[in-house]
Amino acid sequence: MSAAAFDGASWAPLTPHCEDIDQYFHNDQVMEQFTDDMAAEAERQVPNPHSMFGHQVQFQAPPGFQTKLCIRHRALSPEDYDSLKAWPQLGDATAIWGNPEAGIVAVAVMELSPDGEHSVIFTNFNPEIGTWRVVDTIGLDSLPEVAGHIHKETGKAASEHYTEIEMITGPQ
Repeated sequence: MSAAAFDGASWAPLTPHCEDIDQYFHNDQVMEQFTDDMAAEAERQVPNPHSMFGHQVQFQAPPGFQTKLCIRHRALSPEDYDSLKAWPQLGDATAIWGNPEAGIVAVAVMELSPDGEHSVIFTNFNPEIGTWRVVDTIGLDSLPEVAGHIHKETGKAASEHYTEIEMITGPQ
């Protein structure tokens, strides 16, 4: 991850960068160091820079953005899965597909929205690129049949990366 500052006419790249995005989102020291370095350099390049960090920006992002910020960049252990429930951006998380060796490889996550238009995000872990991929999103009030279909599609997406997957929770 890298940063840029807008000087009113163009974007200026900043030198601070973070090689491990998972550490940025889950290690307070790494996040604080990157943020401090970025803010100091932005202050040198742009007088009175305006920061775009904060939950208000996350809530303006499309469905799936908050989940990708909060979820660890690996298949989830039970402890990782439990930690998802601590994030204020997420209302609930349900493990839906697993792999005996890797752990939880697909989840359905409810993202909260200040306007009450909450979304359910279906996502699976892609070990080849080391990140979670959003399969689809639906509104919280969607029909159960729609959720069931996307649940199956999420299982198919996960099965492309694992020789064996098992349903943890879902429609019969």
